[in-house]
Amino acid sequence: MSKRIWCGLYAVSLLVVVLSLLISGVLAMAVSDEILQPQQMAIPAALSVLGYVQFLLVHTVTTLVLLFKSWKVLEDGVTPVTGGKAIGFLFIPFFNIYWFFRVWGGYPSEYNKFADRHRLAVPKLSSGLHIAFAVTVGLTAVILIPILILPFVTILLLSRTIDAINNLEVAKSASAHGRVPGPAEFIGTPENPRSKLGLLAAGGAVAILAVVLLGLGVMALINSKPTVPPEVLAAKVGEFNLESAGNVTGSFFGGQFRSMDNVYVAEASGERRGVIYNVFEHRSAETASDRVKSGCDKNGTVTDLKDKQGAVVGRMCEEGNSVTLNVGRYYAWTRIGNSYDLTKAKAKEATRASLNTFVHALPFASNVAFPESPYR
Repeated sequence: MSKRIWCGLYAVSLLVVVLSLLISGVLAMAVSDEILQPQQMAIPAALSVLGYVQFLLVHTVTTLVLLFKSWKVLEDGVTPVTGGKAIGFLFIPFFNIYWFFRVWGGYPSEYNKFADRHRLAVPKLSSGLHIAFAVTVGLTAVILIPILILPFVTILLLSRTIDAINNLEVAKSASAHGRVPGPAEFIGTPENPRSKLGLLAAGGAVAILAVVLLGLGVMALINSKPTVPPEVLAAKVGEFNLESAGNVTGSFFGGQFRSMDNVYVAEASGERRGVIYNVFEHRSAETASDRVKSGCDKNGTVTDLKDKQGAVVGRMCEEGNSVTLNVGRYYAWTRIGNSYDLTKAKAKEATRASLNTFVHALPFASNVAFPESPYR
């Protein structure tokens, strides 16, 4: 067997699936960040599926071919397993669980017995890697974590087993011609060590991938905690003071944020009343405007918001105890109603009229000529 062809094929297939998952993940983040449209989510989904399916096919075919070739080279009428039996018995329900461990984990022992039986001066095959492969595959049926290391175990298994098969073929050919091969004719001996080119290439690919992932991780970390502009999250809005700021999260690529559960409280006549204010920055004014429309239920009324010069700058929806609006890329949802946050702030819910006062006083909406509200 050609180690370069089979290991190269497997390595390329592994690289394809890793890149497809990486690219699809980045594209999914682009959809989440509104850089791509939701309907374009089919692109990353298709990439993930195609990448996984091709790798599954390559992995299955490669390991089955290796298994067949491994046992085929040992066929002498004494070895209890043939190449055909090794593959065929894997399709017997339930029995195949035992058989999988038998033909993989038990192979090195039969290999060494074959060499001893025919007095072939071939390097012995260690059982550690074959057992590790069988155990790793078995564990993936129970938990998913081992599947992350399975490709690396498999490619090592491919390399070592192909060397063992080729070594045995060299020893059998030499024996047929009545000579004893020298150590330099066998791969993996001190006189003929294995090439480190594949290992170096794999290490280089892993290093490049690690740098890319690190870069994406640093970018996501930096963008995860954006600074909310003061005109969007002001310390004071009308008579309301920011009692406690809520959680702020950013987007993968930046340019957006979500500021949730900010509690504003106004005090009058010794009484504290509060509103809950949530504000978002979207990538476009159209997205923010569409969110107002889609989030307004059948009891709400959607109206256009115009600036003092008469140009449309956003939308607003008023419902019983909440107001949603957008001005440009900013979308805000303000509500009254008892909640854990208000209880923590030792405040009662604000009146509907004071909710309107709060909304009209938002700094980023200072140029908006608000229509008369149906709520008092």
